[in-house]
Amino acid sequence: HLLIWLKHEYTPAQLKENIQNQDFRDNLLKYLEDVVKEDLDLFRDEANDGASAASDIRVSIQETDSITNEVVPACLSTPNPVSCDFHRIFCKDVVRLVGTSNIHKHSTTCYKYSKGKSDTSKTCRMRMPRVLVKTSNIDLSTGQITMRRSHPWINNFNE
Repeated sequence: HLLIWLKHEYTPAQLKENIQNQDFRDNLLKYLEDVVKEDLDLFRDEANDGASAASDIRVSIQETDSITNEVVPACLSTPNPVSCDFHRIFCKDVVRLVGTSNIHKHSTTCYKYSKGKSDTSKTCRMRMPRVLVKTSNIDLSTGQITMRRSHPWINNFNE
């Protein structure tokens, strides 16, 4: 868990009031979508130069063998930021990193407080799988922010 308080004059009550304003909501969601990611579709599109639809290449770690002969993406050399191909390589690296390290796979830790319950009534402590959300939104009555999500097993991440 992480809490970051940005330096500004808003109290929580003022933030709740400000989300009633459409421009404020749009700017807040734009900022959050820039910082917090819960979706790989745009990265996949960029990594593949739009050659294939994201749904064509979507894979769940739950359905694949976790053993791989590839080098762990975090151990690969960093692409040169001045390279004309940097953005595409960066997006490809994000897809590989999230695919190998940030897709949830249930373990005994998920259910450690479910002892004695039947398998059908156990729930994952990490709240996985998560509900798919087409577009990020803010509930005006509660102030709850829901981020775009196209894969039920991806943990949120920052690029």
